[in-house]
Amino acid sequence: METYENQIKYNNDGSVNVPFGRAAEWYISNVNLLKNYRLKNQSRQVTPKLVKAGILTVERVQGAVDYLAWKTINGTVKSTNRIDDILVLTSLGNELVSQIELGLAKDQQCWYWVMYCSGDGSNCQRLCGGIGKCNENCENYNLRNNLKNGNDMHHCSVRVISECRLSWLSSENPLRITIQGTHRTFYNNDTPKISRINLTYSVRDTIVLSRRAGHRTTKGIKAKLLTSFNGAPEEVINNALASQRVICDNDKLRQFVARDDKKLKDDTGPWTRLDSLVNDILKSQGFILYYQIADINHPADSPERYYQLTISDEFWLRNARDYGKICIGIDGKYDLNLPVLSIVTENNTGGGLPIAFALCNKENHHTIRLAIDAIKKNIPCDNEFCEHKWYYENLLSGNGFQRVRECQNNNWKPYILIDKHRPSKIAIQNALHKPILCWFHIMKTFSENLNKWQIPAKFKYPIALAFKIVGRSRTEETAIEMVKQYNEFVSTLPIEKTKKDKLIDDLSKNWMSAEWKLSFIDAGRISKNGTNRFPWTTNNFTERINRTIEAVYSGKQTPLTFIERMYGTKFQSNTIANHEDLNKFDFDLVTLFNTQTIEQQTKDDMVCSDKVRRLNQGRLAFLLNMVKISSDKNIFFVKKKPDDLLVSPYNNKPLHLDEEIVRRLNNMIKFLMKSLLSENIKLDQGYHICDIITGECTCWEYIWNSSLRDKCKHYHAATLFKKTQQKGHIEVVNEAKENLVHYFRNKEIVVPASIKNNIIYQGDIEDSYQEIIRLYNVQGNKIFYPLKRSSQEIKDPFWPIELNEKTKSNLGAPPKLFAKPRLSHKINLPNQSQSGNTFSIQQRKTKQIQNLKRKREDNLSSITDKRIIPFASSSTFIMPSPPHNVFQHLPELLLNDDLDLDLNLDLTSKSHNLCPYCDEILPGILPEKLKDQLQILQNKSITEEERWSFCIMHHGELNIVPLGLLKGYPEYIDFNVLPSRIIKFEKDLVEIINKNITSYYWDIASSIYKEVGYNKVKAPMMFMNRFEVFQPGYYGFNGLYIIINTLMDLFITFNNLTKEQTYPLNPVDFIYEVLVPEVTLRLIQEDRNNNITLEDARKILTDSVEFGVYMHSNEIDIDNSLF
Repeated sequence: METYENQIKYNNDGSVNVPFGRAAEWYISNVNLLKNYRLKNQSRQVTPKLVKAGILTVERVQGAVDYLAWKTINGTVKSTNRIDDILVLTSLGNELVSQIELGLAKDQQCWYWVMYCSGDGSNCQRLCGGIGKCNENCENYNLRNNLKNGNDMHHCSVRVISECRLSWLSSENPLRITIQGTHRTFYNNDTPKISRINLTYSVRDTIVLSRRAGHRTTKGIKAKLLTSFNGAPEEVINNALASQRVICDNDKLRQFVARDDKKLKDDTGPWTRLDSLVNDILKSQGFILYYQIADINHPADSPERYYQLTISDEFWLRNARDYGKICIGIDGKYDLNLPVLSIVTENNTGGGLPIAFALCNKENHHTIRLAIDAIKKNIPCDNEFCEHKWYYENLLSGNGFQRVRECQNNNWKPYILIDKHRPSKIAIQNALHKPILCWFHIMKTFSENLNKWQIPAKFKYPIALAFKIVGRSRTEETAIEMVKQYNEFVSTLPIEKTKKDKLIDDLSKNWMSAEWKLSFIDAGRISKNGTNRFPWTTNNFTERINRTIEAVYSGKQTPLTFIERMYGTKFQSNTIANHEDLNKFDFDLVTLFNTQTIEQQTKDDMVCSDKVRRLNQGRLAFLLNMVKISSDKNIFFVKKKPDDLLVSPYNNKPLHLDEEIVRRLNNMIKFLMKSLLSENIKLDQGYHICDIITGECTCWEYIWNSSLRDKCKHYHAATLFKKTQQKGHIEVVNEAKENLVHYFRNKEIVVPASIKNNIIYQGDIEDSYQEIIRLYNVQGNKIFYPLKRSSQEIKDPFWPIELNEKTKSNLGAPPKLFAKPRLSHKINLPNQSQSGNTFSIQQRKTKQIQNLKRKREDNLSSITDKRIIPFASSSTFIMPSPPHNVFQHLPELLLNDDLDLDLNLDLTSKSHNLCPYCDEILPGILPEKLKDQLQILQNKSITEEERWSFCIMHHGELNIVPLGLLKGYPEYIDFNVLPSRIIKFEKDLVEIINKNITSYYWDIASSIYKEVGYNKVKAPMMFMNRFEVFQPGYYGFNGLYIIINTLMDLFITFNNLTKEQTYPLNPVDFIYEVLVPEVTLRLIQEDRNNNITLEDARKILTDSVEFGVYMHSNEIDIDNSLF
């Protein structure tokens, strides 16, 4: 942390002299007498008169922003005073000081300011002698807050007096600071608690700058403040938290940020500031392409009615000329107060580049057209070294301006990729461009429709494939024919006619309509410019640019902050001092995008993993001699393989479709590809046909991806075969083999050494290639997809043994886990319903008989004796494991000659009721609740859950309840009054939190957490071992629910419980493990009219847990107003 110790001059009388600026506040903050106290201040004397007289001026220390400035009625600018203000002499003041030094004028004070202790809390002794409060005979006793006015210094005698004279201004340390008084007349070691914001001005400046310039959130600001304590010992952090001068709690920080936000907002409206930012800063640098203020007097169909701001950068515009001639993308972003239109292109290495961003108050064809036209007017001409100037001209409406370049690039007419947004399409066509649709959004909409129409799952992929086959049409005529083929295919599906009609109507009306047809099919995307580049098929680049903005962006998202962040420029209002460190952010997005663009130009082309996979699948097909020629030099046949299934692009799993459906889809593909076939070229059933000029192929990959995005593996195989006709066969084979091996070696790089395929990874090219062939013969196409292997390798010697078994994958980062494990589907559960006299039933009867013999004496007494108490001999009930897992009738064991068993029993009754779960004999006289339940279960087929529930009930009613009532546990509890009872214990709980009262439960929890560690304590087994320790006794789970909610309201909702107070537990764990049982002890003590000690109450709590679980853990029926 910054120190000013070397600037402090100590005087013999106890005062100090310091220079103006930060040193004064630093000294006051670090004096032991003032370190943990909050100071207030009276008005600064003398200085305003001298400022008004023109003798001196008051300047802010560099970086000071936390102050208010305002204009008086007379036009004078005034502002709040700060201890780090700097006094500077004017020319008139310098003359006066010269006269003073010569003895021609009298010296006079130029600064006199009294600061005083606020007397917060109960630590300070007041002037009347009272500690923390006034004595009854004090004249302030009956006043509000015991103060006469806001500047009354009655609460404490400590004063901090700062003063300066005109003659001292020429010295290095002109400001004298004197501290008078004490907080108490006797020694006190207590540290006062600061309840108000007590941050220094320098810290406040840091917060304001972080908020206004950096758009940091409260958490981000707190993190920045804590950087000065990196590596600091515990004592330093404790002292800082106690004084609250450098850091404060989150609530105070949030209040301070909210206050500054309101202050800034009240000073200047955001739209006024945005207008000033555009006109005063960005326009002069050429960043604004078009700016128009909305005029609501114009009609709705007029462009002048809408607000429009289009921004760009000269580097972006040159990139648009160089890389955006074929295709650009447009997409809207709607998380600001206004829609933001992102216009993006792709560079030659496959990276996305921004061209411009457009803000408008309504996204329609007018505003989109304005943005496109603004870009077109500023695209440089085709001359690589174009030096034509640009200039601004006012709009005819007088409501704004636009930027225009002297040269006009009439060759810039790219395809524009959009979502299915009609205003975008109209605007693009009006601007003489061709709109095309994003296939990602096409299929997203189509899949949503399939779900909405409840199309059976097994037909979704076939319908999607048929839909894609139509999209692959390369001429309008073909498309019309393919629609008929699609309709026939849908008509043959075994689904309802209404669903078929919806599928057919959707294609004809929504996708193949005259309006959208060429934006949908490949025919509308085939460029005739003779280049190898094609328009995009998805809008990924635009989405990535938007994600980049969102990732970098923080704070409240408004148009103003969006523009500020984009160019790293901060509009300066009157409340922010004019300092250089406010003019820029840490960085701006324009620089980020430009840096990325330049870096991409020096790198290899960025290729998607699926494209690389198809390329290497083609290499392997070529090396396996799966390509043969046709009579056309550009058309080849590639042999089909048994595992040539369509692989889902979403999870890389092969799709096994119905053979009849596949046959119909293949017929559609043949019809689509009839242009490739002729009398001399006939399609063999065992081969795919591929055109290496157009990229067309009869495989599923071509149908799904289109050759406009990427070529299929058969194209790559045929292309390599074509190369062998131009170059040497051996040369092409060796090159393909080497590239294939390198591909698989790269896949092995991320695999641990213990499970690497070392033949591929370390062998020579031929050995590696032969190993790849071997794997391919075993696994097929699976070798091209992410590998998952089990590894027991332990690189970390401290790694837990139970975590040794890990699945490794060469896919990259592991997938995110689900929040909770998925439950098995009901149809996968085994059928537990059985009938007949199975072995388990015979076994069960045998066990019943054995139980009768083993428990003869107890059973006889239970049948004849009405008293139930002897059954409850144990306070802990362990549920026995079920002896069977079948459905059957509740048995009645008949003791007759047919059993042929010598039981040696002299029973007065011929039959007995048994528990259907644990086989215990039930007494002849049962409680009403148990009797009713037994009657319900008799003579019906019952489930295991019903058996288990009855067993719990009979144990509870016969054992737990009688024993609990005998001990005086309450059968009925009024849970509606429980919150008010708990609140009465708040004082005791606060004393426990402050460690003024010892707590048995805190001692246990603290020792466990410190001994085992937080993570192990939270483990399930550890939690279960101590679960009964913090149970609410006979109040049960109903009581636990209310106790926890009440304690949450008391301590968590208003942040009255901090981590520092509950360490090593966190506040929530502290409530569960300490305060819940402590509250229960006091409730039990109160139930016994306070005639027992807390130790006695703790014994009752422990002993009554089972009673509470059984009696008071039903659904809570309590007045909702309690929570």
